Amino acid sequence: MMNTLCSKTIARIGLSCLGMILGTWLVAMPAHAVLVEYIIQNGTQGNFGFSDLHDATGVHMQVGGADYWASGALLSGTGITGSLIGDQQTVGSTVTLTGIQGTLTATNGLTLTFTNGSLTGDTGTAFNANGFLDVTLSHASITGGSRRETFYFHPHQFTSPAPGANTFNGLLFGLWGNNWNNGVDAAPAMGNIGTLDSNRLGLDLSGTLSPVAPVPVPAAVWLFGSGLASLIPMIRRRLMN
Repeated sequence: MMNTLCSKTIARIGLSCLGMILGTWLVAMPAHAVLVEYIIQNGTQGNFGFSDLHDATGVHMQVGGADYWASGALLSGTGITGSLIGDQQTVGSTVTLTGIQGTLTATNGLTLTFTNGSLTGDTGTAFNANGFLDVTLSHASITGGSRRETFYFHPHQFTSPAPGANTFNGLLFGLWGNNWNNGVDAAPAMGNIGTLDSNRLGLDLSGTLSPVAPVPVPAAVWLFGSGLASLIPMIRRRLMN
């Protein structure tokens, strides 16, 4: 009697573990379907130039109590190129990218390694775009070789027609932000003007969104999942008997 109870208990535990493994496998399968690539470009839109890192110490404007720095020495040579990857969610006219990662390069040897970020664009509200990006800047001229920054982008459209600075037209994100939270944090004191060690930095990015093709699931994986599923009815029958 005791052996029978032990056998049934072990079988129930095995069935639970099998169900958890199968559930995890099934949930993980569609994860790649929402991946998109944010492909960075260089150029101009109206009076908005992109894509560049610049010293944010020049002319600025105020919008709703937030300081937006429009000029300063370019610190990325003649531009930034590359692409970033993020998870896309779409609700109505709003598109949100989360978990943004990747590495961009500038023509002067600067690299920008993005470790996290969230961007939201809404074509139903004046094409607004906003969010933040966490990035590590690496260059021989930076003290210590690298520095970590968070750049913030606020929902105010600066260039018309969209897309421009802090705008989104359903395909192209145009971003213009600083390494302080505009309207929340005071602008950092000026220092090391015109260098990558400057206290105030601005980041201008513009690029299009492109879906990333889902990674094909190997036939062996599907066979493994099917095999797991087929075991569950057999174990249940044994428990009932």
